[in-house]
Amino acid sequence: MIDQRAWSVRVHEDFRDLEQLEGQWNHWAEDPPFRRYDWQRTWWEVYGPGSLSRKRSRLCILEVRHGETLAGIVPLYREWHPLWGWVLRWLGSGEVCSDYLGPIAPACYQEHVGRVAIIALHALALGKSRFQDVAIDRSAAPRLTCHRIDWDGMRADDPAVQAVRIQAETLKWALDVRPTESSWQLALPRTWGEYLDSLQPRSVRRRYRKLSRAYLDHPDLVLHVVGKQEVFGTPCDDNWQSAWNILVQLHQARRRQLGDQGLFASTQFEVFHRRILTEYLPSGRAALAWLEWQGQPIAAEYLLLSGKTVMAYQSGINPDFLTLSPGHLMSLSLIREAIRWGFETFDLLRGDEPYKRHLGARPTPLVRIRAAPPQVSARWRFTLWNWGRHSRELLRRMKAKNIDFGGTMMEDDQVAAVDS
Repeated sequence: MIDQRAWSVRVHEDFRDLEQLEGQWNHWAEDPPFRRYDWQRTWWEVYGPGSLSRKRSRLCILEVRHGETLAGIVPLYREWHPLWGWVLRWLGSGEVCSDYLGPIAPACYQEHVGRVAIIALHALALGKSRFQDVAIDRSAAPRLTCHRIDWDGMRADDPAVQAVRIQAETLKWALDVRPTESSWQLALPRTWGEYLDSLQPRSVRRRYRKLSRAYLDHPDLVLHVVGKQEVFGTPCDDNWQSAWNILVQLHQARRRQLGDQGLFASTQFEVFHRRILTEYLPSGRAALAWLEWQGQPIAAEYLLLSGKTVMAYQSGINPDFLTLSPGHLMSLSLIREAIRWGFETFDLLRGDEPYKRHLGARPTPLVRIRAAPPQVSARWRFTLWNWGRHSRELLRRMKAKNIDFGGTMMEDDQVAAVDS
């Protein structure tokens, strides 16, 4: 039961003001790397106002206190958009695709921190230093305002999500909450045989048994792992730069074959992960793996490690070896090794690709929250965005039904132009 002590929120625009909270931040983050202080600070250093894409962005971290007690941290940044105004998003958003984002707080405070965060943002939109039972210290950010929040990658069952929805509706915010792609987790059994026996339907089970018999124990198939030896219990390759280069090359080759530029075409994406890996590989929070067939790399995987969970964060496959099903072979190899290493969960993260269900994973729903305070400028901006969203959906449905637009079918690039 939370007592009636007053709530206060302090706004921070500099990570240096929060260095003393790093230990508490990481303790409350409950170990998913996307929520950790070092992940989010590194993201801000790479993707913040020093980058060309976010020159007009500012840090906006809310430190929430209940009386004198630190109750939680809300790690946001704000970015100016010529149509939507000042938009508040989670640190770690965008192409890095961080999952499980949200307020950082102990279980007893999670709902309260979600509620207080919305009240504080409401007060900032009104230009007030107090609203209801919440006092706001904006001395570090005197010109801060909020026209809209755009919060992606939150678990639908996060207690803060429901608190945010209820409080936003109470304060008459315009609100749009909708599911996004799920993240997918596989509960690992005790043995490899139990895992294969659990696969459904029977056609999938037969296929994976066949791949397992034909390749997983074949001497020409070799799995290499770069990481902290104590985590895996076996000697690991220590040249992570070579492993990284294999991952980048295979990812880019496959994406180019599919007509996509690939994530590593982004210099920021590569810089961010190189910096993360220099910290996470020695500490056992990350690993790089690649699979060789007859001496040729055919698949690679970038793994994040969180307690008893292995997260398959990013991958690449060799397009010259597609007949071997390199992606499936890599997933099966890693799942088998994760069981042997003593992990309990294999997390395939966000994305509703069919192979995740075939591997036996189960979905965890994620949501995206967009909302705007009831002030006139914020409300008309939100209405404009909502109209544009409905128009895009209508155009997609009409295109899917091959409806003729004035005698000319809309091409993909025309729909994309409207979508942007």
